[in-house]
Amino acid sequence: MNEWLQQTAQWLAGMHLRPELVVAVISGLPVFEIRGGVIVGLLVFHMSPVKTMFFGVLGNIIGVTPLLLLIEPVSKWLYGNRIADRLLHWLFARARRNAEVVNKWGMWGLVGFVAIPLPGSGAVTGSLVAIVLGIRKWRAAWALTAGIILSGLLVTLVTHGVRAGVEGIMAR
Repeated sequence: MNEWLQQTAQWLAGMHLRPELVVAVISGLPVFEIRGGVIVGLLVFHMSPVKTMFFGVLGNIIGVTPLLLLIEPVSKWLYGNRIADRLLHWLFARARRNAEVVNKWGMWGLVGFVAIPLPGSGAVTGSLVAIVLGIRKWRAAWALTAGIILSGLLVTLVTHGVRAGVEGIMAR
């Protein structure tokens, strides 16, 4: 497990938060998203896969919704601020690089982009891509939700498989 993810989980748990809330908060953070939340839920807190998925999906959706709804109006409001312009330019340039794949496959491309657990993909970048491509917010929200669920399922299956394999080797 990533050391930064583990330290974040320990810090949140040290604040006496319930494991479910820790999973939701980690899943809502742009750095980790549901991928990190699922790993923490399964490996650190030994939560059931269903419970981990529920709180992970919920946290990731709650974390990305303000971005999807507010990044456009906020970016227009901040237009002209030198620091904000640089940050927003960097964010949207990153989203444009990923927009080609999504544009080629439409909504399924957005679902797949969010679902595939690779660095630089996920719901946060997917939200920015949806905004760059001008996808309607409600359609983007459905695609992001489907991608988040698929990503959580993939990470759950891989994490469960690796853990079972390691436990099987250690039992010998």
